[in-house]
Amino acid sequence: MKKYILIFFAFFIVLLQAVPISNYAAKILVRVGYIDIDKIIGQYYLAQQYQDLYETMKKNQYKNLQPLIDKIKREAMNLKYNEVTLTNKELEDRWNNILKLKMQLKMKKNQIDGVLDSEESKFNDEILKNIYSAIKEVSLKYGFNIILEKKQIYFSTPDVDLSDQIIEKLNSDYIQTQETQDSSGKEH
Repeated sequence: MKKYILIFFAFFIVLLQAVPISNYAAKILVRVGYIDIDKIIGQYYLAQQYQDLYETMKKNQYKNLQPLIDKIKREAMNLKYNEVTLTNKELEDRWNNILKLKMQLKMKKNQIDGVLDSEESKFNDEILKNIYSAIKEVSLKYGFNIILEKKQIYFSTPDVDLSDQIIEKLNSDYIQTQETQDSSGKEH
């Protein structure tokens, strides 16, 4: 698919050069730039902060599962050590109890994962909204009409890579927001 898009784009550029240009068409300039989204996300302060916050939330939530995990291990060890002295009914009851505990663990883990997925989605939405806004602002500032992702580019000169300018804009906005919140006494 990418190959066909690039072929179409190349054909479009060749066609623009081959067709006689009217006064109106002469005023249209297509300027294409690109970004490295992985680099932007990796160096965006808010994305780093949200990643750290997400990992802390995940660690704290999973820590709440530990008592149940420990109980399952104790029950399994107890069953293993007493297996020879137990009747078939007692063995069955203990196995059922362990299975019930494992189901509780699975349900709690799924519940935690649902909460974490929801939070991660909120974080990602905000980050992507900010990145899109910065791409748009920086692109217009530097006169670019089209912005592609670096992975879709086979060749380009470095002067059309807007990644650093976008990172600078995002981090500048982030710092400014933090300073505004600090001066008003609010925490993010």
